Amino acid sequence: MPPILILTGFEPFRGERINPSWEIARSLDGEVIAGMQDKVGARPGRMRESGAANHRAIVRYRPRAVIGLGEAGGRPAVSLERIAINLADERGALARSGDPGIAAVVRGGPDAYFSRLPLSRIIRELDRKDIPRACR
Repeated sequence: MPPILILTGFEPFRGERINPSWEIARSLDGEVIAGMQDKVGARPGRMRESGAANHRAIVRYRPRAVIGLGEAGGRPAVSLERIAINLADERGALARSGDPGIAAVVRGGPDAYFSRLPLSRIIRELDRKDIPRACR
């Protein structure tokens, strides 16, 4: 069996019917990508739930790589993020309940995680296929 790649997405939120991140992750479940067997990670709607669900998937599958997909409403391009900040900012419903909703996704983890994906190659491929992109 090839090494495992976990691909994650989110369920729809803010009244949307679908979330493209989940639709993409789900559609690739079981595919072999760059020599790795894709396993879909969980799709919780909140960052804290997502962190716990993804941790369980990492422990279960021991993947070679994890790619987290997300959606930024209104953004007209694929955005590649070089740095993931270890902060869940869920001020909406949590703030109304008295919880500010801001906490580390991975308790005790570093302030940020740096991507080890070959972003330059991914950018070249997006450009080659005329897919609008941004890199942050």
